[in-house]
Amino acid sequence: MKKYKTIVNGATMAGMAIASCDPEGTLIVDRGNQLASDFFASMRADPMPERGIQGETARKFWACMKQSPALVQDGQLAITEWMPALGRYAESQRLQILFDFSILSRQRNVDHFTLTGICRDEIYHIQAENYVDTTEFFAKQAADGSVTESLNLLIWKAGQDRVICPCANIHDFAAGGYYILEMPADAELSYPQLRKQALALFSCTRTDSKDLLLKAADRICVRGKQSSVLSNSNGFILCSCLSDDLLHAMERGEQFWRDHLC
Repeated sequence: MKKYKTIVNGATMAGMAIASCDPEGTLIVDRGNQLASDFFASMRADPMPERGIQGETARKFWACMKQSPALVQDGQLAITEWMPALGRYAESQRLQILFDFSILSRQRNVDHFTLTGICRDEIYHIQAENYVDTTEFFAKQAADGSVTESLNLLIWKAGQDRVICPCANIHDFAAGGYYILEMPADAELSYPQLRKQALALFSCTRTDSKDLLLKAADRICVRGKQSSVLSNSNGFILCSCLSDDLLHAMERGEQFWRDHLC
């Protein structure tokens, strides 16, 4: 049985920040196969903050990201540019990550957790002192108030008229020739139904726009605020998506490590 000090559920921005504080003693498990699923897989776009960056982890990450000259476009982090830089950061920090990991059971013992999961046809039994869930699964429970959900669409700007979608937020990347459209997600609809709804926006009977849909996000984008870390016998809950932006998520992750795991 493999033993760690901390198991982090979710290769999120906050999750990677926690692991960066103790790479040797931390294992990240993620049901998907992408880094920063809370921002990248959901194609979340945020204005980059004009403020000082708090915490050594976030500063190292931002220094690594700035090596890519096209990373920031129109005051926003270019969603199409930052995955290679993020991969280099994870490699430089020697983060231990198991992707495609499905948790089968989690048991709390007197002084540790025992996690059983399956990853690529192999069963894992893992023991750790701490368990932290940084995914969006508990977002509605952890948020200070309500959360907003959207299916984000990456759209190539081919004409003058944008695709019409009521109540949608648009993040324009003029330099890159594309924009992110945040289509509000109906909580009653499944992900496949939301994708079908997104495709309907481009029907010739509904729009005169010549813009092209390049990609629909792999996950629903969740936004909100979480001011307090939840803690109970099942571990900690720190929802990375409930952050102002990805740097704020990393700052929250490092601060959590200092407050609860250091």
